[in-house]
Amino acid sequence: MHIVIIGGGFAGVCAARTLAGTHRNIDITLIDKNSSMEFRPLVPDVVSGSIRAQRLTYPLKKIVADARYTFKLGAVTGIEPQQRRVNLKNDRPRSYDYLILATGSQTPVPGFVKKGGDVFSLDTVKDAQRIVRVLDEKRHQHYLVCGAGYTGIEIATHLQKALNKRNIDKRVCVIEMQEDILTTMPQWMKEYSRSSLARQGVQLRTNTRIADVDGARVKLSDETELPNAMLIWSTGLVADLPHIATEPPGAERKRVTVHDDLHIHERIFAAGDCACREIDQHCYRMAVQAALTGGKCAAQNVLATIENKPVQRFEFFDLGYLVPTAGGDSCGIALGRKVSGKTATLLHYAMSFLRLPGMGNKFLGAWDKLSGL
Repeated sequence: MHIVIIGGGFAGVCAARTLAGTHRNIDITLIDKNSSMEFRPLVPDVVSGSIRAQRLTYPLKKIVADARYTFKLGAVTGIEPQQRRVNLKNDRPRSYDYLILATGSQTPVPGFVKKGGDVFSLDTVKDAQRIVRVLDEKRHQHYLVCGAGYTGIEIATHLQKALNKRNIDKRVCVIEMQEDILTTMPQWMKEYSRSSLARQGVQLRTNTRIADVDGARVKLSDETELPNAMLIWSTGLVADLPHIATEPPGAERKRVTVHDDLHIHERIFAAGDCACREIDQHCYRMAVQAALTGGKCAAQNVLATIENKPVQRFEFFDLGYLVPTAGGDSCGIALGRKVSGKTATLLHYAMSFLRLPGMGNKFLGAWDKLSGL
């Protein structure tokens, strides 16, 4: 029995580990376009120099110590459910008996923005390293972050910290098209985060859009033109899914709609950011805990299906959410309770280092943070 997992993020890795923890006659192949798992929750810290980039990666070929586990480096171009086949770019197709989609998400950058020479997103460690190299050149007059969600706010504070470290006398400006920041968050978090941005020297412009990007020139919707600008695009995430023949219904943020047990086709399950099971008429939140829970549930339901046993309903218990900042002035909800300041920051890093793959990464990453790189 051959089970293929596409995606080496939290959901895919958790699914692989769950399957490898059984004693059934199965073979597991995990396919990803990158050779390492990257720990995205701490990628902004690479920009500010708080954590070294190498602490946030772990080889996917070592992620499961089991002879039945194989890692395949490759880009998936499509899935053919009728043939039970996964097509790869520049490689032969891979057949499967059961398939778990765990392809995660990415930041969508509009076409008119991509033409800019100094436009960045921050989805990967390489993205962070590229930003650091450009910051070291000290050649920009303006530093912008588009999007005032929790990721945009976090990125802006780390970018401001990076400028301060380099003695670049500039203030990061967050551009938000809505009237307020953190649109889905409670009002107290919006107010706290606004104050936190101001305390850390970050400017904020709401009711403003990026109207055009031409090279390093950025034009705003109020006709303001900012020459020689560095722009980081952070307007939320969308699912990163390959083409699926007889494609199932889509959902918000281009996620694929799953049934209660996470299946989307016969013998195909999906979990993590790419999957949507509706809770209160909305997809469950894109979160690490949801990916871990979903990856485990998908793997267990594959095994249950193989043995003709009842499958389980996916349930996501949301532990909470945080808006971390580089200055330690964070806020959020943890187990239903409000947390802010250094307590919220400590929770963010404690949970991050707990989930960071590799004991060496955990200890050395924590050492980087504590030593104040």
